[in-house]
Amino acid sequence: MKRAETEILAEDRLIVEHQRPARMPLARPPSSGFRHADEQLDRPTRERNYRSGVGVFAAHDLTCPEKETHVAPVPTGRVTGQGDRCLLVLTRTFQAPLRELWAAVTEPERLARWIGTFTGDPASGQVSFQMTAEEGAPATQAEIRECTPPHTLRVRIHAGTEQWLLDLELAEADGVTTLTFSQPGLDPAAAENVGPGWEYYLDRLVAAETGGEPAAVDFERDYYPAMRDHYQRQASALSPQA
Repeated sequence: MKRAETEILAEDRLIVEHQRPARMPLARPPSSGFRHADEQLDRPTRERNYRSGVGVFAAHDLTCPEKETHVAPVPTGRVTGQGDRCLLVLTRTFQAPLRELWAAVTEPERLARWIGTFTGDPASGQVSFQMTAEEGAPATQAEIRECTPPHTLRVRIHAGTEQWLLDLELAEADGVTTLTFSQPGLDPAAAENVGPGWEYYLDRLVAAETGGEPAAVDFERDYYPAMRDHYQRQASALSPQA
């Protein structure tokens, strides 16, 4: 190759090298503020870690707890008309035998895990019921209107001047038990308060029967006032003014 051509090629190479972006040096920890994660390792291990991107800074290895994503329960209750009153209906399903759920809603020890307990002889047709999830709640008289094990339980709760009719129906199919809770004769104006309350207690029952913690079910965060509009809209639709 002629000398002139050699000089031209060499000059072109210098131009190309000059225009090529500088290669970023391998990231190294600053002299202070962070301790290098590999400083106690032998050189081959350190080099292998750098090639794989492992352990550049000790600070990168700090474990920060992941923020748990809370999924709020969705209201499922239905409010339908019943003359000048209304009917509230909610359902829950369980991967459990029918008789297991019957025990959960009729035996004092099982009831106490999610709502309350009772004293007295059910055979007499009346017991004293004490809420366990509401501090300071007074005991109320519960009249047993119907009890057909293990499918049907109907009671009347006397609370001051109020009387609530509460019905439970259990049915099993293919190993799945469905609990249907209903409250007939409810004042439509009370649905926005009563509906979220029963959502709350039935979800406590679900927690108790599925290995969860009933106390972790948070009424103020997830049920009221969060579910108020769901019931208010349904009750308002029943009003003649709606």
